[in-house]
Amino acid sequence: MTLSVLNTFYNSLVKEASEGRVDCYFKFNVCFGTYIRDLDCFIPSKINNKNYLVPILVINDFDLFNNLLVQYVDMSLNYYKDEPYFQELDELDDSFFYKQKMVLCLLWSNATIGDFNNPEEYLKKRINFMRNHMEEKIYLGFSSVLKANLECIIFKDRIFNETPNSIVFKAYLDDKVYYFPVIRFGISDDIVYIYAMQKNIKFVGEETFSKKINRQLYKVNEGVDINDKSCPNIMNVTSSFVVAGDLFIWLFNELGFKNFKAISPLPIRWNSKNIKNQKSGFTCLKLKEKQDYENATKKFFNTFRRISYHTNNLYALQNGENLEIKVSEFEDYTNNKIFNEIKSLTKNNNSLIK
Repeated sequence: MTLSVLNTFYNSLVKEASEGRVDCYFKFNVCFGTYIRDLDCFIPSKINNKNYLVPILVINDFDLFNNLLVQYVDMSLNYYKDEPYFQELDELDDSFFYKQKMVLCLLWSNATIGDFNNPEEYLKKRINFMRNHMEEKIYLGFSSVLKANLECIIFKDRIFNETPNSIVFKAYLDDKVYYFPVIRFGISDDIVYIYAMQKNIKFVGEETFSKKINRQLYKVNEGVDINDKSCPNIMNVTSSFVVAGDLFIWLFNELGFKNFKAISPLPIRWNSKNIKNQKSGFTCLKLKEKQDYENATKKFFNTFRRISYHTNNLYALQNGENLEIKVSEFEDYTNNKIFNEIKSLTKNNNSLIK
């Protein structure tokens, strides 16, 4: 396994990533350079375009990196053994090679610039994400504000997504269901890393009931001073995302977690869209796509800033490229009816085992 993984990484993936195109049986737009500090070896990216943010993978400790890389691939192949994509590859003679390469390719697709600079710590974190795997269904109780039951489902996610685990909250009444955005997360060293909040076509609720819930969700604006200059862009959020984020924070707080990190944009995924558009005749992201991407990034961090705005024992501060979110020991106070109820439902829930 060791030689096989390292051969796939250095002799195949690193070379192809320097050219911006990785063949994992399916082609992926992955672009980065590599520098091995111990060997003073540099494999530069051949992509030279000002519209790309091309990271450099800086391998600081060659032996440690290799050991962790092999461990990560071994765990991933087992963790994702039932992945439909892997089952497709089983028909190929060199299926094991492509499975390894896919795991390695997606590993760096989910890395931030900071992760590329310190890949040894990044590998430890990703290994812990799989070790701290969760699959749960938790009933949270009846919401008098939404006039519906609340439940969350924590599930094992597909290999193509940012994290091994995701969670979706849902409101339901009888056979009518409303789904909140899916939150993709991982846990390492008692820190909960939040990579994305996304609407997911897999979870589609009943239309009339969803409209009713969405009207109630506008109550998140209770307690907001739009003239408060200390909190710019406080209204640049989506209500369903704010409530999903609040449910997530206080649910995991009751599970024993006080430290969270919202992760900055992932450069490989950003570049992938650029490369795709260039091959279609565009020089970079189309203007609307770029604006949508930048706005979504700002709104992701703003979502957690907005949650902290409503409560006195939650802090959301940017530290480097990520947003750190901390629950303090202060007596909690919330100036909003929905958030007050969410705290109450998570605190008084007998289903939560710490």
